[in-house]
Amino acid sequence: MTTPRSFSDYEVSGLLMQSFRRLSQASVVWADYEALQEDFPSLFLNNSGDGVKPVVDNWLIRNCAIISESQLRSSLANSPISARREIGIEAARPPGYGRAAITEVEDITNHSVKIGLVDVKGCGVSCGEIASNHDHSNGLMTLNEAFGDLIYQRLIEKALAYFGVDVIGVPIYAIISLSFGAYLEYSGPLPAALMLRQAHFRAHGGVELPDKKSEKQIAQLMVELILRSFGLTSASPQTKLELRATIPGAMECIYGGKESGSLNPLALMSIIDHYNVPEPWHFDCLNIQTARDLSIDPLSMKLVDFGHYRYCSKFHDHIISLVRDRPMNFGGLVSRDDPRFIQPLSDLCLNRIIMLPKNVSTEILSWGGFRKPGKLSAPRAYALDLAYGFTLNKYNRDTLSLAINSFVETAFYNQHRIPSRASK
Repeated sequence: MTTPRSFSDYEVSGLLMQSFRRLSQASVVWADYEALQEDFPSLFLNNSGDGVKPVVDNWLIRNCAIISESQLRSSLANSPISARREIGIEAARPPGYGRAAITEVEDITNHSVKIGLVDVKGCGVSCGEIASNHDHSNGLMTLNEAFGDLIYQRLIEKALAYFGVDVIGVPIYAIISLSFGAYLEYSGPLPAALMLRQAHFRAHGGVELPDKKSEKQIAQLMVELILRSFGLTSASPQTKLELRATIPGAMECIYGGKESGSLNPLALMSIIDHYNVPEPWHFDCLNIQTARDLSIDPLSMKLVDFGHYRYCSKFHDHIISLVRDRPMNFGGLVSRDDPRFIQPLSDLCLNRIIMLPKNVSTEILSWGGFRKPGKLSAPRAYALDLAYGFTLNKYNRDTLSLAINSFVETAFYNQHRIPSRASK
Protein backbone atom coordinates (compact mmCIF):
# COMPACT_ATOMS: atom_id res chain seq x y z
CA MET A 1 0.00 0.00 0.00
CA THR A 2 1.33 3.42 -1.01
CA THR A 3 2.39 5.85 1.70
CA PRO A 4 2.65 9.51 0.61
CA ARG A 5 6.06 11.04 1.28
CA SER A 6 5.53 14.63 0.09
CA PHE A 7 2.69 17.04 -0.63
CA SER A 8 3.23 16.44 -4.36
CA ASP A 9 2.03 12.85 -3.89
CA TYR A 10 -1.48 14.18 -3.22
CA GLU A 11 -3.83 15.64 -5.78
CA VAL A 12 -2.52 19.17 -5.40
CA SER A 13 -5.86 20.77 -6.34
CA GLY A 14 -7.47 19.07 -3.35
CA LEU A 15 -4.94 20.21 -0.75
CA LEU A 16 -5.73 23.22 1.38
CA MET A 17 -2.49 24.79 2.63
CA GLN A 18 -2.93 26.55 5.97
CA SER A 19 -0.85 28.35 8.56
CA PHE A 20 0.05 26.65 11.84
CA ARG A 21 2.20 27.61 14.82
CA ARG A 22 4.56 25.46 16.83
CA LEU A 23 3.47 24.83 20.42
CA SER A 24 5.69 26.01 23.27
CA GLN A 25 4.91 23.15 25.63
CA ALA A 26 4.34 19.54 24.63
CA SER A 27 5.62 16.11 25.59
CA VAL A 28 5.53 12.64 24.06
CA VAL A 29 3.61 10.28 26.37
CA TRP A 30 3.44 7.21 24.12
CA ALA A 31 5.34 6.22 20.98
CA ASP A 32 5.71 3.26 18.64
CA TYR A 33 9.40 3.43 17.81
CA GLU A 34 9.21 0.36 15.56
CA ALA A 35 6.64 2.07 13.34
CA LEU A 36 8.76 5.23 13.29
CA GLN A 37 11.88 3.28 12.36
CA GLU A 38 10.00 1.52 9.57
CA ASP A 39 8.97 4.81 7.96
CA PHE A 40 11.85 7.10 9.04
CA PRO A 41 14.95 4.88 9.32
CA SER A 42 17.34 7.85 9.19
CA LEU A 43 16.25 8.82 12.71
CA PHE A 44 17.88 5.69 14.04
CA LEU A 45 21.10 5.56 11.99
CA ASN A 46 23.41 7.12 14.56
CA ASN A 47 21.48 6.10 17.64
CA SER A 48 20.67 2.77 19.23
CA GLY A 49 18.97 1.29 22.29
CA ASP A 50 16.97 3.39 24.71
CA GLY A 51 19.24 6.35 24.02
CA VAL A 52 17.50 6.95 20.72
CA LYS A 53 14.09 7.52 22.29
CA PRO A 54 14.71 11.05 23.69
CA VAL A 55 16.27 12.05 20.38
CA VAL A 56 13.23 10.83 18.42
CA ASP A 57 10.87 12.41 20.95
CA ASN A 58 12.53 15.80 20.46
CA TRP A 59 12.26 15.35 16.70
CA LEU A 60 8.54 14.57 17.00
CA ILE A 61 7.93 17.66 19.15
CA ARG A 62 9.93 19.94 16.87
CA ASN A 63 8.16 18.78 13.73
CA CYS A 64 4.65 17.80 14.81
CA ALA A 65 3.61 19.77 17.92
CA ILE A 66 1.56 22.30 15.93
CA ILE A 67 -1.75 24.13 16.27
CA SER A 68 -3.79 26.02 13.68
CA GLU A 69 -3.89 29.82 13.72
CA SER A 70 -7.70 29.63 13.90
CA GLN A 71 -7.55 27.51 17.07
CA LEU A 72 -5.24 30.02 18.74
CA ARG A 73 -8.05 32.58 18.54
CA SER A 74 -10.53 30.30 20.31
CA SER A 75 -11.87 31.10 23.75
CA LEU A 76 -14.77 28.62 23.79
CA ALA A 77 -13.07 25.35 22.93
CA ASN A 78 -9.88 25.48 24.98
CA SER A 79 -7.96 27.14 27.77
CA PRO A 80 -5.19 29.57 26.67
CA ILE A 81 -2.67 28.05 24.25
CA SER A 82 1.01 28.93 24.41
CA ALA A 83 2.58 29.00 20.93
CA ARG A 84 5.99 30.13 19.76
CA ARG A 85 6.30 33.64 18.35
CA GLU A 86 8.34 32.57 15.34
CA ILE A 87 6.88 32.66 11.84
CA GLY A 88 4.21 30.04 11.31
CA ILE A 89 4.59 26.93 9.22
CA GLU A 90 2.40 25.58 6.44
CA ALA A 91 0.61 22.25 6.70
CA ALA A 92 -1.99 20.70 4.43
CA ARG A 93 -5.57 19.56 4.86
CA PRO A 94 -6.77 17.10 2.23
CA PRO A 95 -10.53 17.05 1.44
CA GLY A 96 -12.61 15.78 4.33
CA TYR A 97 -10.02 16.57 6.99
CA GLY A 98 -11.52 18.30 10.00
CA ARG A 99 -9.22 18.50 13.04
CA ALA A 100 -6.26 16.80 11.34
CA ALA A 101 -3.56 18.03 8.97
CA ILE A 102 -0.52 16.71 7.12
CA THR A 103 2.83 18.24 7.99
CA GLU A 104 6.26 17.83 6.41
CA VAL A 105 9.01 16.56 8.70
CA GLU A 106 12.69 17.43 8.55
CA ASP A 107 15.82 15.33 8.63
CA ILE A 108 17.06 14.96 12.18
CA THR A 109 20.39 16.70 11.45
CA ASN A 110 19.80 18.72 8.27
CA HIS A 111 16.62 20.69 8.90
CA SER A 112 16.48 21.97 5.33
CA VAL A 113 15.84 18.42 4.02
CA LYS A 114 12.29 17.04 4.16
CA ILE A 115 12.12 13.28 4.74
CA GLY A 116 8.39 12.59 4.76
CA LEU A 117 4.95 13.44 6.10
CA VAL A 118 3.07 12.89 9.36
CA ASP A 119 -0.69 13.06 9.90
CA VAL A 120 -1.39 15.19 13.00
CA LYS A 121 -4.84 14.72 14.56
CA GLY A 122 -6.19 17.29 17.03
CA CYS A 123 -4.27 20.29 15.69
CA GLY A 124 -7.20 22.70 15.51
CA VAL A 125 -10.03 23.90 13.30
CA SER A 126 -9.54 24.89 9.70
CA CYS A 127 -8.94 28.40 8.41
CA GLY A 128 -12.11 30.50 8.59
CA GLU A 129 -13.81 28.23 11.13
CA ILE A 130 -14.62 29.13 14.71
CA ALA A 131 -13.88 26.49 17.34
CA SER A 132 -16.68 25.73 19.79
CA ASN A 133 -17.28 23.16 22.49
CA HIS A 134 -19.90 21.31 20.42
CA ASP A 135 -19.29 17.75 19.17
CA HIS A 136 -17.00 17.66 16.11
CA SER A 137 -16.50 21.42 16.33
CA ASN A 138 -13.72 22.07 18.84
CA GLY A 139 -10.83 21.04 16.57
CA LEU A 140 -9.02 19.22 19.34
CA MET A 141 -8.40 15.75 20.72
CA THR A 142 -8.31 14.95 24.42
CA LEU A 143 -5.66 12.75 26.00
CA ASN A 144 -8.25 10.19 27.13
CA GLU A 145 -9.74 10.12 23.62
CA ALA A 146 -6.31 9.41 22.14
CA PHE A 147 -5.70 6.57 24.62
CA GLY A 148 -9.17 5.18 23.89
CA ASP A 149 -8.63 5.23 20.12
CA LEU A 150 -5.29 3.49 20.59
CA ILE A 151 -6.87 0.76 22.73
CA TYR A 152 -9.69 0.15 20.25
CA GLN A 153 -7.22 0.04 17.36
CA ARG A 154 -5.15 -2.57 19.20
CA LEU A 155 -8.26 -4.66 19.98
CA ILE A 156 -9.43 -4.53 16.37
CA GLU A 157 -6.00 -5.31 14.92
CA LYS A 158 -5.62 -8.31 17.25
CA ALA A 159 -9.06 -9.63 16.28
CA LEU A 160 -8.35 -9.31 12.56
CA ALA A 161 -4.88 -10.83 12.90
CA TYR A 162 -6.49 -13.89 14.48
CA PHE A 163 -8.18 -14.60 11.14
CA GLY A 164 -4.94 -14.03 9.25
CA VAL A 165 -6.21 -11.14 7.10
CA ASP A 166 -3.99 -8.23 6.07
CA VAL A 167 -6.11 -5.56 7.73
CA ILE A 168 -4.52 -3.15 10.21
CA GLY A 169 -5.06 0.36 11.46
CA VAL A 170 -3.09 3.21 9.97
CA PRO A 171 0.01 3.12 12.23
CA ILE A 172 0.00 5.48 15.20
CA TYR A 173 3.47 6.92 15.67
CA ALA A 174 2.93 8.76 18.93
CA ILE A 175 0.60 10.57 21.32
CA ILE A 176 1.67 14.03 22.47
CA SER A 177 0.29 15.62 25.63
CA LEU A 178 -0.32 19.37 25.43
CA SER A 179 -0.23 22.02 28.15
CA PHE A 180 -3.79 23.30 27.69
CA GLY A 181 -7.27 21.88 28.16
CA ALA A 182 -10.11 21.14 25.74
CA TYR A 183 -13.71 21.99 26.54
CA LEU A 184 -16.50 19.71 25.37
CA GLU A 185 -20.26 20.11 25.65
CA TYR A 186 -20.41 17.65 28.52
CA SER A 187 -17.06 18.20 30.23
CA GLY A 188 -13.87 20.15 30.51
CA PRO A 189 -11.29 21.15 30.58
CA LEU A 190 -9.69 17.80 29.77
CA PRO A 191 -5.99 17.55 28.82
CA ALA A 192 -5.56 18.13 25.08
CA ALA A 193 -3.40 15.86 22.96
CA LEU A 194 -2.16 15.24 19.44
CA MET A 195 -2.20 11.84 17.76
CA LEU A 196 0.56 11.39 15.18
CA ARG A 197 -0.25 8.87 12.46
CA GLN A 198 1.27 7.60 9.25
CA ALA A 199 0.28 9.86 6.35
CA HIS A 200 -2.19 8.12 4.07
CA PHE A 201 -4.52 8.66 1.16
CA ARG A 202 -8.23 8.88 1.89
CA ALA A 203 -11.04 8.49 -0.62
CA HIS A 204 -10.95 10.83 -3.63
CA GLY A 205 -12.58 14.13 -2.78
CA GLY A 206 -12.97 13.11 0.86
CA VAL A 207 -16.05 10.99 0.07
CA GLU A 208 -15.95 8.13 2.60
CA LEU A 209 -18.97 6.10 1.45
CA PRO A 210 -18.23 3.45 -1.19
CA ASP A 211 -20.10 2.79 -4.41
CA LYS A 212 -22.64 -0.01 -4.47
CA LYS A 213 -21.02 -3.43 -5.12
CA SER A 214 -17.53 -1.89 -5.12
CA GLU A 215 -14.55 -3.65 -3.58
CA LYS A 216 -14.64 -1.09 -0.80
CA GLN A 217 -18.23 -1.89 0.15
CA ILE A 218 -17.55 -5.63 0.12
CA ALA A 219 -14.32 -5.23 2.11
CA GLN A 220 -16.06 -3.10 4.74
CA LEU A 221 -18.79 -5.70 5.23
CA MET A 222 -16.22 -8.52 5.42
CA VAL A 223 -14.30 -6.69 8.15
CA GLU A 224 -17.48 -5.88 10.08
CA LEU A 225 -18.60 -9.52 10.11
CA ILE A 226 -15.18 -10.69 11.31
CA LEU A 227 -15.21 -8.14 14.12
CA ARG A 228 -18.70 -9.15 15.19
CA SER A 229 -17.52 -12.66 15.96
CA PHE A 230 -15.45 -11.00 18.73
CA GLY A 231 -18.28 -8.71 19.85
CA LEU A 232 -16.83 -5.62 18.14
CA THR A 233 -18.68 -3.38 15.70
CA SER A 234 -18.25 -0.12 13.79
CA ALA A 235 -21.92 0.73 14.30
CA SER A 236 -22.61 3.19 17.10
CA PRO A 237 -25.61 5.06 18.53
CA GLN A 238 -24.73 7.90 16.13
CA THR A 239 -25.34 5.60 13.13
CA LYS A 240 -28.39 3.74 14.44
CA LEU A 241 -31.53 4.00 12.30
CA GLU A 242 -35.02 3.36 13.65
CA LEU A 243 -38.27 3.33 11.71
CA ARG A 244 -41.35 3.85 13.87
CA ALA A 245 -45.08 3.88 13.23
CA THR A 246 -46.67 7.04 14.62
CA ILE A 247 -50.30 7.19 13.55
CA PRO A 248 -51.98 4.75 11.11
CA GLY A 249 -50.33 5.15 7.72
CA ALA A 250 -47.56 7.42 9.01
CA MET A 251 -43.94 6.63 9.85
CA GLU A 252 -40.99 8.53 11.26
CA CYS A 253 -37.26 7.99 10.85
CA ILE A 254 -34.91 8.36 13.79
CA TYR A 255 -31.19 8.48 12.93
CA GLY A 256 -28.57 8.87 15.62
CA GLY A 257 -31.30 9.45 18.19
CA LYS A 258 -32.79 12.40 16.29
CA GLU A 259 -35.68 12.65 13.87
CA SER A 260 -34.33 12.77 10.34
CA GLY A 261 -35.98 14.96 7.78
CA SER A 262 -33.64 13.77 5.02
CA LEU A 263 -34.84 10.15 5.05
CA ASN A 264 -38.11 9.18 3.37
CA PRO A 265 -40.04 6.78 5.64
CA LEU A 266 -42.23 5.49 2.79
CA ALA A 267 -39.20 4.74 0.64
CA LEU A 268 -37.60 2.94 3.59
CA MET A 269 -40.80 0.93 4.07
CA SER A 270 -40.62 -0.21 0.46
CA ILE A 271 -37.08 -1.49 1.12
CA ILE A 272 -38.24 -3.22 4.29
CA ASP A 273 -41.10 -4.86 2.39
CA HIS A 274 -38.76 -5.91 -0.41
CA TYR A 275 -36.37 -7.60 2.01
CA ASN A 276 -39.21 -8.85 4.23
CA VAL A 277 -37.50 -7.39 7.31
CA PRO A 278 -39.12 -8.40 10.61
CA GLU A 279 -39.93 -5.87 13.32
CA PRO A 280 -38.64 -4.05 15.27
CA TRP A 281 -37.17 -1.96 12.47
CA HIS A 282 -33.93 -1.03 14.15
CA PHE A 283 -30.78 -0.94 12.03
CA ASP A 284 -27.04 -0.70 12.64
CA CYS A 285 -25.50 1.41 9.86
CA LEU A 286 -21.88 0.40 9.39
CA ASN A 287 -19.12 3.01 9.71
CA ILE A 288 -15.81 1.45 8.72
CA GLN A 289 -13.44 4.16 7.51
CA THR A 290 -10.44 3.20 5.44
CA ALA A 291 -7.42 4.49 3.62
CA ARG A 292 -7.83 4.53 -0.14
CA ASP A 293 -5.92 1.40 -1.25
CA LEU A 294 -7.64 -1.91 -0.53
CA SER A 295 -8.50 -5.29 -2.02
CA ILE A 296 -10.86 -8.16 -1.27
CA ASP A 297 -8.89 -11.05 -2.79
CA PRO A 298 -6.88 -11.23 -0.66
CA LEU A 299 -8.57 -9.02 1.92
CA SER A 300 -6.16 -6.13 2.54
CA MET A 301 -6.78 -2.61 3.83
CA LYS A 302 -5.89 0.00 6.43
CA LEU A 303 -8.51 1.30 8.85
CA VAL A 304 -8.66 4.83 10.23
CA ASP A 305 -10.54 6.52 13.08
CA PHE A 306 -11.66 4.27 15.93
CA GLY A 307 -13.60 6.65 18.14
CA HIS A 308 -17.00 5.17 17.25
CA TYR A 309 -16.26 1.44 17.60
CA ARG A 310 -17.89 -0.41 20.49
CA TYR A 311 -18.34 -3.80 22.13
CA CYS A 312 -21.59 -5.77 22.34
CA SER A 313 -22.04 -9.16 23.96
CA LYS A 314 -25.05 -9.70 21.66
CA PHE A 315 -26.32 -7.95 18.53
CA HIS A 316 -30.01 -7.16 18.17
CA ASP A 317 -30.41 -4.91 15.13
CA HIS A 318 -30.37 -5.51 11.39
CA ILE A 319 -27.25 -4.36 9.49
CA ILE A 320 -27.28 -1.73 6.75
CA SER A 321 -24.30 -1.13 4.46
CA LEU A 322 -24.21 2.52 3.38
CA VAL A 323 -23.13 3.62 -0.11
CA ARG A 324 -22.96 6.97 -1.85
CA ASP A 325 -24.63 6.18 -5.20
CA ARG A 326 -28.06 4.85 -4.16
CA PRO A 327 -31.16 6.61 -2.82
CA MET A 328 -30.87 7.31 0.93
CA ASN A 329 -27.36 5.74 0.75
CA PHE A 330 -28.93 2.28 1.06
CA GLY A 331 -26.39 -0.27 -0.16
CA GLY A 332 -27.71 -3.54 1.22
CA LEU A 333 -29.13 -5.21 4.27
CA VAL A 334 -28.31 -8.19 6.47
CA SER A 335 -31.35 -8.93 8.61
CA ARG A 336 -31.25 -10.75 11.92
CA ASP A 337 -32.72 -13.80 10.15
CA ASP A 338 -29.98 -13.87 7.51
CA PRO A 339 -27.45 -16.73 7.87
CA ARG A 340 -24.70 -14.12 7.43
CA PHE A 341 -25.82 -12.27 10.57
CA ILE A 342 -23.02 -12.89 13.05
CA GLN A 343 -23.37 -13.10 16.81
CA PRO A 344 -20.24 -13.11 19.00
CA LEU A 345 -18.83 -16.62 19.03
CA SER A 346 -18.40 -18.23 22.43
CA ASP A 347 -14.77 -19.18 21.79
CA LEU A 348 -13.83 -15.78 20.30
CA CYS A 349 -15.93 -13.14 22.06
CA LEU A 350 -13.91 -10.70 24.12
CA ASN A 351 -14.00 -11.03 27.88
CA ARG A 352 -17.46 -9.77 28.84
CA ILE A 353 -16.47 -8.83 32.39
CA ILE A 354 -13.65 -6.64 31.07
CA MET A 355 -15.53 -5.11 28.13
CA LEU A 356 -18.97 -4.17 29.48
CA PRO A 357 -19.62 -0.45 30.19
CA LYS A 358 -18.22 0.94 33.42
CA ASN A 359 -19.30 3.72 35.76
CA VAL A 360 -16.95 6.70 35.97
CA SER A 361 -15.80 7.42 39.52
CA THR A 362 -16.88 10.64 41.23
CA GLU A 363 -13.20 11.57 41.57
CA ILE A 364 -12.68 11.43 37.80
CA LEU A 365 -16.04 13.10 37.12
CA SER A 366 -14.91 16.04 39.23
CA TRP A 367 -11.43 16.13 37.64
CA GLY A 368 -12.83 16.08 34.11
CA GLY A 369 -15.56 18.64 34.77
CA PHE A 370 -18.25 16.22 33.63
CA ARG A 371 -21.74 17.70 33.80
CA LYS A 372 -23.46 14.47 34.83
CA PRO A 373 -22.52 10.92 35.86
CA GLY A 374 -22.80 8.05 33.43
CA LYS A 375 -21.29 4.91 31.99
CA LEU A 376 -18.62 4.64 29.34
CA SER A 377 -17.56 1.69 27.23
CA ALA A 378 -14.84 -0.19 29.11
CA PRO A 379 -11.97 0.93 26.81
CA ARG A 380 -13.14 4.56 27.07
CA ALA A 381 -13.52 4.36 30.84
CA TYR A 382 -10.07 2.79 31.13
CA ALA A 383 -8.59 5.45 28.83
CA LEU A 384 -10.10 8.17 31.00
CA ASP A 385 -8.59 6.54 34.08
CA LEU A 386 -5.19 6.41 32.33
CA ALA A 387 -5.35 10.10 31.39
CA TYR A 388 -6.33 11.01 34.95
CA GLY A 389 -3.58 8.84 36.42
CA PHE A 390 -0.99 10.17 34.00
CA THR A 391 -1.70 13.80 34.91
CA LEU A 392 -1.23 12.87 38.59
CA ASN A 393 2.03 11.03 37.81
CA LYS A 394 0.49 7.68 38.77
CA TYR A 395 1.76 6.39 35.41
CA ASN A 396 5.00 7.07 33.61
CA ARG A 397 5.50 6.28 29.94
CA ASP A 398 6.62 2.71 30.56
CA THR A 399 3.81 1.81 32.95
CA LEU A 400 1.30 3.52 30.65
CA SER A 401 2.33 1.32 27.72
CA LEU A 402 2.22 -1.76 29.94
CA ALA A 403 -1.26 -0.82 31.15
CA ILE A 404 -2.58 -0.42 27.60
CA ASN A 405 -1.07 -3.73 26.49
CA SER A 406 -2.40 -5.47 29.60
CA PHE A 407 -5.95 -4.25 28.96
CA VAL A 408 -5.88 -5.58 25.39
CA GLU A 409 -4.46 -8.95 26.43
CA THR A 410 -6.95 -9.33 29.28
CA ALA A 411 -9.85 -8.47 26.97
CA PHE A 412 -8.86 -11.39 24.77
CA TYR A 413 -8.66 -13.82 27.65
CA ASN A 414 -11.69 -16.10 27.23
CA GLN A 415 -12.03 -19.34 29.14
CA HIS A 416 -14.21 -20.77 26.35
CA ARG A 417 -11.61 -20.32 23.64
CA ILE A 418 -10.38 -23.51 22.02
CA PRO A 419 -6.68 -24.14 22.80
CA SER A 420 -5.70 -24.62 19.14
CA ARG A 421 -7.14 -21.27 18.17
CA ALA A 422 -5.81 -19.48 21.22
CA SER A 423 -2.28 -20.46 20.27
CA LYS A 424 -2.45 -18.80 16.87
